[in-house]
Amino acid sequence: MAVIRFNLGLDVGYGNTKGVWSTDAGPEHNVIIPSVAHEIRDPKDYHALASAGQTDEVLVRVDGRHDVVGPSTAVYGRTLHDDYIHTPAVSRPGRGSLVHGVQGPR
Repeated sequence: MAVIRFNLGLDVGYGNTKGVWSTDAGPEHNVIIPSVAHEIRDPKDYHALASAGQTDEVLVRVDGRHDVVGPSTAVYGRTLHDDYIHTPAVSRPGRGSLVHGVQGPR
């Protein structure tokens, strides 16, 4: 049985989050999105926009909080503080870039 490797590179930077992935059997894929996650209080609002094809964002859930991540989230700006890299917020753009790259906006 042949083993197919999955290769992944992820860079969560201050300005943008970049993701690149491929398998031995397929082409390389990549995504570049702003390193911004915007909280969504009611996921139904996101689902309504997504079902109508009116968003380029994806929904991610980290520690029970729902956020959207994608090209349009840049309008919300960034909130950083001295302990930012030790908070759940730092993982949201990374998770969002993976979801955005794999499934695309819905």
